[in-house]
Amino acid sequence: MTYLLNQRIPLLSVGGLSGIYAVSLLAAENRPFVILEARNRVGGRIFNPECQGFFSDLGPSWYWPEIHPKMARLIQAMGLRGAASPETNGMDR
Repeated sequence: MTYLLNQRIPLLSVGGLSGIYAVSLLAAENRPFVILEARNRVGGRIFNPECQGFFSDLGPSWYWPEIHPKMARLIQAMGLRGAASPETNGMDR
């Protein structure tokens, strides 16, 4: 792509869930953008490294859809799904 020097292009320095969502909104409008990420991957806290054939979930750890409705809507809008947690931490009262 070729851009004019005076054209403003969003520069996103977040590669986590929020940044990926922001990029999806820009892409849906066919708007150009640039992502800066310090790591060799995007995803932020969403990370499942492999060690000797086993995977571990390093986050994000949890959210409660009833308490975090914006996060629940974001996850749904991105076509992702959460998993029920056996721990309620007293939040079910």
